[in-house]
Amino acid sequence: MRLGELDLNALPLQERAEHVAFVPQALPQNAELTVLRGVVATLMASPPAKTHSSHGKVRDRTADVLERLGIIDLVMESMGRLSGGLRQLASLAQAVARAPKLLLLDEPARALDPRHSLMS
Repeated sequence: MRLGELDLNALPLQERAEHVAFVPQALPQNAELTVLRGVVATLMASPPAKTHSSHGKVRDRTADVLERLGIIDLVMESMGRLSGGLRQLASLAQAVARAPKLLLLDEPARALDPRHSLMS
């Protein structure tokens, strides 16, 4: 599989994951991380050269993504307590925060309310 000039099949799995993010249709319902910690953990696990290695940059990137998705007010909510649609948006925030070249979404608007469905 190619992504522009890049042969994704030839890349080691970790390097391939730097270029591609996936948001599944069904997400775990018992996740205990808050929305904020979920996005921050995703950024901290990403390669420092690609993402935002300083705490200030992680904070700014997290706030920017959550604001753009309209879920900034959920930062302290446990992902496991969110509705299916909001949990999907929180998962999308994790993927978008990494700024992948390719974002794969499995039925991204399935659980969203009409307002958020129109945004997608």
